[in-house]
Formats: sequence, structure tokens, C-alpha cells
Amino acid sequence: MTSRSSLAIAMVALALLATGCTSSDGDEDAAAAGGTITVWTHTNKSFNKAYQELGDAYMAENEDVTIKFETFDYDSYIQTLQTSLPAGNEADVLQMFGSWTCSYADNLSTVPDDVSSMSAAEDAYFPGPLGGYQCDDQLYGMPQESNVEYGATLVNTAMAADADVALDGWETFDEFKVDAKKLTVVEDDAITRAGYHFTTNDGISYSLLSLILQNGGSYLAEDGTFTFQTPEAQASMELMKSFVDEQVVDPTLFTETANWVGDC
Repeated sequence: MTSRSSLAIAMVALALLATGCTSSDGDEDAAAAGGTITVWTHTNKSFNKAYQELGDAYMAENEDVTIKFETFDYDSYIQTLQTSLPAGNEADVLQMFGSWTCSYADNLSTVPDDVSSMSAAEDAYFPGPLGGYQCDDQLYGMPQESNVEYGATLVNTAMAADADVALDGWETFDEFKVDAKKLTVVEDDAITRAGYHFTTNDGISYSLLSLILQNGGSYLAEDGTFTFQTPEAQASMELMKSFVDEQVVDPTLFTETANWVGDC
């Protein structure tokens, strides 16, 4: 690879570090010849801890290689990528969300064949998360996660067992709401544990979009623009609001940053 085209990979066991990322000075393959491999990620304590453990394990087996992690808060990372990639002074390995990858493809290297072929990646990953790293029939990385806000609900099984909540799913939202209320904890007229915490940026938007589809509607107009002036959208909003009205969650207390335990 060249120094001007880093690999956008979502850290699949740092596999690429073994096979072909170059050092930023454009010299020999860092993993093969020894040296320092710089990895950029956004700040997320769960991922960062796992990355460091993977890097430490790799360095223990390859003592001539140093893996250096540099983390950025979300907004700073976006700005850093926007300025560094065109200038060619990016890190050797980049963590990227799939929604970003194709817009930077001209500045990125494809995944080396000896790391993964396109067909092998398609066998290993679901189409949704992998699709973000497929640009013009080329593979530019591999996913590290798939958002579950759209189409899935995570249940704390220990809390569910304590509240006598079944774990085999629900036929209707009325049934789901009954169990969500069982899981809600209210102390001194304040919700201290939400029975259903969906009031985050992604949670609200994906819930609304998926509910519109589930109600038989569409959030796209015929001209391809978004539209929410439909009976299905109104019914979806009313359902989401009912969880607030019936004290399953307080959107002022449970937000993107407050009382959020997704990053644990």
C-alpha cells in the first residue's frame, strides 16, 4: 500500500495489522518490517478497551511492531478525517462507520485479498452492516458493529427475571408495554429506571421510521423526499408518546448522555 491511502477498516481483530498496512512515511510494510502502526478511532470506552487488548496481544506475538492508538471525540474525528485524508497525512488504520466510507474511497485502500476476499466477507457478515464498506464492487473495510435500534429490543435478562417478564417476545405493543411498566422503577415521583429506554437520538429516529413501516406506511414521498404528514406517522408518534405519558420513560432524564448505559 502507499502512504496516501490508508485502510478504512473497522478493527476486525486488528487482522489487517498483520498483512499490509503501511507506516505513514510510506516505507516498507510496517507489520512485516517492524515499526509503528498508528490507529485512529473515535472515543468509546468499550471499543477502545477492546482495541487496546487486541493490539497488546498482537504486539506480544510481534515484538518488532508497535501499535499506537489515537482517539478523538466524535465531532473532532469527523473534522480530522475531512482534513487529513485529502492531505494524505492520515493514520495507517482508520475506524470508520460504514456510512462514511464510500465518500472517502478515493483516499482509501481496498482490503488486501490475503486478509479477506469480497465473497468471504459476504459469507461472514450480514448484508446491512457490510454494505457500507462496499463501494463500486470493491471492499474497503469490515464492520465492527450493527446498530440494533432499528428492529430489535435489548432486554436485561436479570432485571426481566426479577420483574417476572417473559423473554420470548411480544405479539403486540400493548403486551410489550405491560412488561415495560414492570421493569420501570419510580422513586419519589421520579423515574429512576426506565422500563423502555428509547429516548436517544438514534432510538427515537429509528423507532419512528420502523413504526411507520410496521403500520403499513412509508416515510418517503413519491419524489423521494421525507414525509411525516401521514396517518401511519401520526399513529407511530402517538405510540411512542404513550410510553412517556404512562411513565415508562422520562425523556428529560433518560437521554443520549444522561442515564445512558449503552456504552458500558
